[in-house]
Amino acid sequence: MSEILAMLTAKTTSFTPTGGGGEITPQMVASACSGLSHYEWLFVTCKLAIDTNGAGYLRILALQRTQQFAENRGWRVSKKEPPNLLAKLSDMALDSALKNNLCFDCRGTKVNSHGRVCSTCGGSGLAPPPSQASRARIAGVSIESWNRRWKKRFAVLVAEYEVMEAHASSHINRQLESANDN
Repeated sequence: MSEILAMLTAKTTSFTPTGGGGEITPQMVASACSGLSHYEWLFVTCKLAIDTNGAGYLRILALQRTQQFAENRGWRVSKKEPPNLLAKLSDMALDSALKNNLCFDCRGTKVNSHGRVCSTCGGSGLAPPPSQASRARIAGVSIESWNRRWKKRFAVLVAEYEVMEAHASSHINRQLESANDN
C-alpha cells in the first residue's frame, strides 16, 4: 500500500511494474480502484487519505461486519462486560489497520537527526504496538478477560483487514500493470 500512496502523492511517478514501464498518475491509481468492493474502496481511500469523508460510513460498515463476524463465530459479550464492547473492538481493529505504524521520532527512517539508530524504535522504523493492558482498558474489560477472550478475537479482526489490504493492493497493482501494458 505504501507504493500506491507514493504514486498518489506525486504529480507523476516513474513506476516500472513487472510488465513494462511508464508514468503512473494519481488518476490511474484512482481508476485502478474501480474493481474493488465498496467496503474495500472505502478502506483504501481512508488508508491512503484520499477521502477521509467516508471514514464515518466505513466505521458503520466495519461495526456491521464485526457484529456479523461475532454472530457467525458465537462471540458473546458477558453481562460483566460493556454492552458496546463489539463496537469498541471494531473501532480498535479498524484504527489499527488504518494507521501507518511509523515511529513518531524518526518517521520510519530508522535513524535520528544525527544519523544514529533511532533509540525510540531501535532502528526498526516502526512505532511500538499498544500494550495489551491499554487495549483492555480501551475495550473496557479487565486484562484477564482481554487475554482470555478478546485478544485473539481482536487479532482475527485485524487479520481480516490485513487480508483485505493485501487483496486491494494486489488488485490495484494488477490494474496498473494492465493499464501500463496498453
